Amino acid sequence: MKKMTVFLITKQPRVGLCKKRLSDHISQSEILRMTRNNIDNFLIISKSSKKYDARLAIFPQKLIYRSFKGIKILNTVPQKNKDLGKKIWDLKNTTLGPLLIIGSDIPNIKKKYIDDAFKIIESKNVVLGPSEDGGFWLIGFSNKNPLKYPFGQIAWSEENTLLNTIEQLKYYKITFGMCKKMKDIDTFQDYISFYKN
Repeated sequence: MKKMTVFLITKQPRVGLCKKRLSDHISQSEILRMTRNNIDNFLIISKSSKKYDARLAIFPQKLIYRSFKGIKILNTVPQKNKDLGKKIWDLKNTTLGPLLIIGSDIPNIKKKYIDDAFKIIESKNVVLGPSEDGGFWLIGFSNKNPLKYPFGQIAWSEENTLLNTIEQLKYYKITFGMCKKMKDIDTFQDYISFYKN
């Protein structure tokens, strides 16, 4: 069985680099705390299973970040493109086995959600994890069959990003399934609703 890989797309937790849309409302120290905690959570979950090869797709690649939980980040890859679709495709092509790609702004990912997503791509080409803002927090590929690049017509960070992605997958006859819907933290209202309620 081919090794299963889980990527987290993230920026390094450095002042002024992460979550710029939140910086007018909350402190840099709080932004860095959230970013570090999300990376830590991802690493702890992924490394709790011998089935997964956990990697960070990190920007910038220099000054590799080390988790506050004491897990050294040895397996990192650079983000090669600014366009999210091309970033996803680059990561897809780094491995021959099944893979998941997860956004770094999901604060409560659980191992079960990763297991469920991998289960879906046992029978589908692609898995999508919807986010409440109309995008997706996770995308995965079985890598069993060659696929056409499906992201050329996608407008990212829009309320219809997920729907547009689904339309493109259908257009290219790429089979897909859906896993758990999650809330990401992009805006101050997201932050308030998740951390203060």
